Amino acid sequence: MKIDDLKVGKLIYTIQADDANGEILESATEDKPRVMMFGVGRIMKSFSDGLRGLEAGDSFAFTIAPDEAFGWHSDEKVMEAPLSIFMEDGQMREDLLVVGNIIKLQDKNGHPFDGKIIEIFEDHVVMDFNHPLAGHSLFVKGKVLEVREPTIEEMDEEVEYRKNHGHHCHHHEHGHNCEGGNCDSCHN
Repeated sequence: MKIDDLKVGKLIYTIQADDANGEILESATEDKPRVMMFGVGRIMKSFSDGLRGLEAGDSFAFTIAPDEAFGWHSDEKVMEAPLSIFMEDGQMREDLLVVGNIIKLQDKNGHPFDGKIIEIFEDHVVMDFNHPLAGHSLFVKGKVLEVREPTIEEMDEEVEYRKNHGHHCHHHEHGHNCEGGNCDSCHN
C-alpha cells in the first residue's frame, strides 16, 4: 500500500533547518514514530507531496523550499503595536515587555499567532510576526515504517477535529503537518 489521501502512515524522520547540517527542528524515532493521516488537511502539503507514493520500507530525503514551508521574511509582517496590548486588569505586564520575547496573541476570530518583540518605545512596541523559520528551507529525511487504511476511530477523530476546528488549519504545534500550508506544524 502506498501513501496517498486517506491513508495512515507511520514514519520516522528528522526535519532540519536549511540542509542536512542544520538545526534539528523535529524528529520521530523508532521508539516514538509519528502516525499521520494523509489528505485531510492537517499535514503541510509540501511534506505530504514528498511522501506520496512511498510504501513501507521506503527511505526518503527531500528539501522543502521556503515558499512551500514558512514563506519568506516579509517587512510587512514587522509592525508597531500599542503598549495597551500588554495591559492586563489595568496593569502593564512588564514581564512580557522584553526584547526577544515571543508573545502569544489571537486574531479577531480567536486564531492564535505569535509575535516577537524587537523594539520597545514609550508608547508602542515593534513586533515581528514572521514565522521564526521564514526564509529557511526544511530538509526532511526518514523512512516509512507502515502504510495502512485508517481505523474507524481515526476517521471519527478526524470528523470530530473538523467539527471543533473547521475545515482549515491554523497555527498549531511545531510539528510540520499542514496540507494547504497552514497547520499542525504550521506556518504563516
